[in-house]
Amino acid sequence: MITKCHNTRIDSWKVVMWITICAFLCWYIPISYVNVFACDDFWFGSNVHQFGFWGTQSYYWHYWEGSYTHTFLASLPHVIEYSHVPFICNMCSMTLLIASCTILFRSFFTDSVQDALLGALYLVSVLYFFTIGEAEIRFWVCANFTYIIELSALIAFLSLYHVIENKKTKLWLFPSIFLLFIIAGSKLTFLSFTYFSMIIHDILFRSKISKSRIILFAILFLFTLINILAPGNLIRLHEETEPKEISISLIESFIYRFKYLLIIILHSSLVFPLLSLTNKKLIIEKRKIALSTVLLIVAFIVESAIMYVCFNDPGPVRVYIIFECMVPLFLLLILVLFRNQLLGIKVIRLVALLCVLITIGIKGYSISRQIKPSIFYSQKATERDQLVLDSDSDHIQLSALPESHLLLSYFSNDPGWIENVYLPYFGKTCEVELIQTDLE
Repeated sequence: MITKCHNTRIDSWKVVMWITICAFLCWYIPISYVNVFACDDFWFGSNVHQFGFWGTQSYYWHYWEGSYTHTFLASLPHVIEYSHVPFICNMCSMTLLIASCTILFRSFFTDSVQDALLGALYLVSVLYFFTIGEAEIRFWVCANFTYIIELSALIAFLSLYHVIENKKTKLWLFPSIFLLFIIAGSKLTFLSFTYFSMIIHDILFRSKISKSRIILFAILFLFTLINILAPGNLIRLHEETEPKEISISLIESFIYRFKYLLIIILHSSLVFPLLSLTNKKLIIEKRKIALSTVLLIVAFIVESAIMYVCFNDPGPVRVYIIFECMVPLFLLLILVLFRNQLLGIKVIRLVALLCVLITIGIKGYSISRQIKPSIFYSQKATERDQLVLDSDSDHIQLSALPESHLLLSYFSNDPGWIENVYLPYFGKTCEVELIQTDLE
């Protein structure tokens, strides 16, 4: 009788997870299919057209930033001219994130490949549903194809790092080095969190320092130098930190970001259903959890400081994607320690089940209302692209684009951006007249 109840309980949670996954895929795949380039996508594309793909890598490293992985991924979509390149990029990044999360679940939480895949699909669905970065992280090629792949590399590395002591050969070193090379070429916030996550992992799971981990720290540091010593970093730092019309203090920046951290912690409660998939017994001392929690907060403070130094403000919301993924996983790690007690109380199970269903239902309904306007935006943006591409005139009239809600529409109607970023992508230098029309 006990076994039967246990199986029924697990099945009910799987139903909740599959509902969430289906709800996510039903809006994400169609919108991805009609996704279009936006904002800095055209800037990267212009540089690829001007300098060539590899020339663009050199140009950015010398004159803009040292994050070579980010530059590589942001410019790669412009090598192939195909209308559905943004869709391919969105699917590729999502698939890599699901794959890396599946590996992580197998390493930390379950021996079942099926359960690991289900857990990864559910976690990615929740992440995409509630990401603070919204359109930037979900669809924008410049952020989705870069940040999500970089996050995937970090998750895959941590999974390998967790099981590294059980490897019988040195073959683990090669994939580890490759992943560290990718991570080291990411944004500085990814680099910072990688160091912290390795330290937090060792506090939770290791009792002593091993030779293999020292080697990995050293390799990561060497790759990091390629990034931070790039001449372009100083050039960008000078431009990004120029005085702004509205200034903000460091303390105000911390407070601003801390509010978002509270939202992330609130959304992290949606990992509760994943408890039903866990079957690995974890033994972690409470004092280690407390110390790791403190270090996680310190990591957030350090990231906030990096953003402030680089931008004189809290930085773009898309950078929160690291903590949006890692905080839920850290919470799940803690919840697993109390798995039997939590899943054994019927009231807790029922309340958690209802909360997840209601939360997903509200979010799903909200997003479903945004699908049609975003498809309309995609159609109009595609028509604009074709109009500019076909035009040979020195003067061109462009209709203003509607708000996209899901897809990124930043700057799409800004005259300066159109003339200095958008038109050069098509090799045009004509005068632009923007026509305001009925966008309904």
